[in-house]
Amino acid sequence: MELIHKEKVTAACGCQACVNANDPLICSVYRNKVVYFCTDKCKQSFDENPEAFLKSSHFKISLEMLDDAKYVENE
Repeated sequence: MELIHKEKVTAACGCQACVNANDPLICSVYRNKVVYFCTDKCKQSFDENPEAFLKSSHFKISLEMLDDAKYVENE
């Protein structure tokens, strides 16, 4: 299964330009929500301790703003 991405996304830090320049997009799925990141370093920090990252000043959007994870079957 492959994660489906929107055309334009917003990173956890609130940035749109830098995250959409990444190919492929850098993301994690948390509580069935897709969380996008500008850098691998931020993704690693999130993956190590999601709750701490969500409480940090670096996380500038709410979980409610994030899209639900949607997948497509690979053929």
